[in-house]
Amino acid sequence: GRYEPDPSVDYHVLIGDETALPAMATVLDALGPDVTGRALTFIEVADPDEQQKLACPVTWVHREGRRAGEPLGDAVRAAVFPAGRGQAWLSGESGCVRDLRRHLIEERGIDRRLVYATGYWRAR
Repeated sequence: GRYEPDPSVDYHVLIGDETALPAMATVLDALGPDVTGRALTFIEVADPDEQQKLACPVTWVHREGRRAGEPLGDAVRAAVFPAGRGQAWLSGESGCVRDLRRHLIEERGIDRRLVYATGYWRAR
């Protein structure tokens, strides 16, 4: 199904790589102007030159030659999440998305019905 922001949650988690940037910008617009402070946003790109300005603060993660998804996974696992109910949107490399979806549900306690995950591509 389509991602629909749940206004009743305490925070949103947005996770993706450069292939997810256009969709992520649309999600941030849907979350509205008060998203700052209520959204944790993690984006993996090859290097700092690929960073873009988005509607809220972003944790930019640089691959710097590492396997796609590894730096992103490390950053999300190391992050401090707010208390309360969360909703998540993930998109990017299929293996990374699958692993982080599992992490958010099993280790972070986000309700699986509030986790929207799409693998855009597969690393070889």
